Amino acid sequence: MATDVAPPPIGARALPEPLAAPAAEREALNRYAWPLLVRAAGYVVGGAAVLTAVLGDPRHTGLYLALGAVFMASYHLFCRPRARVRPAYDGRLALMGVQFACATAIQYANGDFAGPTILFYILAAELQFLLPLRPALIGTTLLWPLAVGAQMLGSKQPWTGAYLASSAAEILAGFVFVAAFTRSAVVELTQRYRATLLLEELNRAHAALNGAHEQLRRYVNGVEELAVARERNRLAREIHDTLGHYLAIISVQLETAQKVGARDPAKGQAAVATAKRLASECLAEVRRSVAALRPFALESGALPGAVQQLADETRRATGLTVHVSTNGAGAPALLPPTVEVTVYRAIQEALTNVRKHAAARMVWIDLAWGAEALTVDVRDDGCGAGAGAGAPTRGAQAVSGFGLRGMGERLAAAGGTLDIDTAPGAGFRVALRVPYAHAAHAAPLPAGAAPERHGGETAP
Repeated sequence: MATDVAPPPIGARALPEPLAAPAAEREALNRYAWPLLVRAAGYVVGGAAVLTAVLGDPRHTGLYLALGAVFMASYHLFCRPRARVRPAYDGRLALMGVQFACATAIQYANGDFAGPTILFYILAAELQFLLPLRPALIGTTLLWPLAVGAQMLGSKQPWTGAYLASSAAEILAGFVFVAAFTRSAVVELTQRYRATLLLEELNRAHAALNGAHEQLRRYVNGVEELAVARERNRLAREIHDTLGHYLAIISVQLETAQKVGARDPAKGQAAVATAKRLASECLAEVRRSVAALRPFALESGALPGAVQQLADETRRATGLTVHVSTNGAGAPALLPPTVEVTVYRAIQEALTNVRKHAAARMVWIDLAWGAEALTVDVRDDGCGAGAGAGAPTRGAQAVSGFGLRGMGERLAAAGGTLDIDTAPGAGFRVALRVPYAHAAHAAPLPAGAAPERHGGETAP
């Protein structure tokens, strides 16, 4: 885990490799003071060593107190957090040098009293806080013979092997205990620092997770709103294509019955019966649309048969002559059922517009399954439409309105295209093209493609 390392104080020098402590241990010692128990133990041990020297040799009390004060002042500076001490590494080595000189002087002046030797234990402890484990143990091992030598130099006793071995063993035991004790304190500080880093990292992760959760919540809400809008648009087109188609024919039949009912009751009754039959079919179509949103004509057959049935229905209802031609009829299986519904609804909308606005006598419906796409042409010989007198109109956006816009949206969702060609007096032509490759992966209706209403149905 990466951590931010505080820059060293001005003029300080970094520890040379391989003396540099691991990052976590180094930062822990920079950030935190020594544990209170360890610091208090150092003050007690140092004071006890100076007191032992004074009691053992009252003649040099002033010297012992002065040297002890310098030693303990250096110790106080050493055990503070490194980040608040100047200089850093070099200064601490200098402090240890001062302490070593003071301890050696006290030990030499005190003679055979072993009490001042305890001061060297403080130096051993300081090494554990200054260096990583292995260099600290090496430094403690090198300090051991120096402490033994300082004690032997001040001794008035003969340097016998037994006396040397006894002094070395006593000092070694003290060094081992002090090194283990202070090393455990270093480990405690390191673990504390790592726990702090982990807590900070967890807090950052928690904040990031909360932010991601809030972003995901907003995204889900947006997706839900988008899905509702798409479904609303789809249902609007479905209602328009089903109810609009049937209601247009029913209206024509009722008008016929109203006009001819008085002079030809049989024909009027036939028109009313046809309207009633269409109303029943419309109700059934609505129920089927709610259940499956698939036209009845496509449930019992393929698209060519459904289009022929639609043409026959238009012929019976309006008297129009409707020609249906189909090329490549063996390929309807190339279109998914949902795309077949889209094409069927587009043809249905085109025929509805012809009945309502075209004043036509003949309609041609051409379906062609080519090598790469299905193309459909629906054209009539009616009055046509245009932006101005005699001005031809072309393109999918040539004539605006709910029906044609919904037709274009359906085809765009299926990967298809819509083209319109019309002019006053030249009829109206609607051309569809649906590539098979795009139809296989038909996308949902794009966001924002809401149907537009312009006060009435599209006039071809």
